[in-house]
Amino acid sequence: MTVGCTGAVISSNYALYVRKNFFAHVNTFNQTEIDKFSIPSLINRNTNDITNATQAFNMTIRLAISAPAMAIGGVLKVIFDNKNTTGGNVANYFPVIIGAGIGALIVLFTVVLIIVLPKFKKNKIYMDNMNDTARENITGIRVIRAFNSQTYHDQKFNVVNNNNRKNDFILNSTVNSALPFIQSILTFITLGFY
Repeated sequence: MTVGCTGAVISSNYALYVRKNFFAHVNTFNQTEIDKFSIPSLINRNTNDITNATQAFNMTIRLAISAPAMAIGGVLKVIFDNKNTTGGNVANYFPVIIGAGIGALIVLFTVVLIIVLPKFKKNKIYMDNMNDTARENITGIRVIRAFNSQTYHDQKFNVVNNNNRKNDFILNSTVNSALPFIQSILTFITLGFY
């Protein structure tokens, strides 16, 4: 609970600081610099992206506090209780088990990053396109209705929305399918000590 509350307070303050500085920085742009970015893109950077960065920062803080504590506790348990059920010395196998587990995790993370990193880059583009299309529909709703072009704009939004959905599906399925493998590797490491 302490780790969760500490992470929430620190990450919330981090988001406040980043949003404030981002907003101040955007307000210093001249018209030429503002024209390089779309308004939906700037809004998306200030809302969605900072929220995602805050969640990642919170998870990193929680892991940075809890993981070393668990690692130290595990090492101390192995050192002080170094007899396993067969009577062998677990401390002799400790580097091999940990090395194999870390190697497997590194390979898994590398494969996931190779698949996911390009999709994360495309995600920003798709989100900006979706926000831009939605904003165009909302601000021009009277003109769209006057020219009876709702079907065209619905199809335009559906194309952008489907691109975003397909990209999100690949991202989420890749990351979520890696979680059981990570849990299995950690379980095999634990079983290796017993």
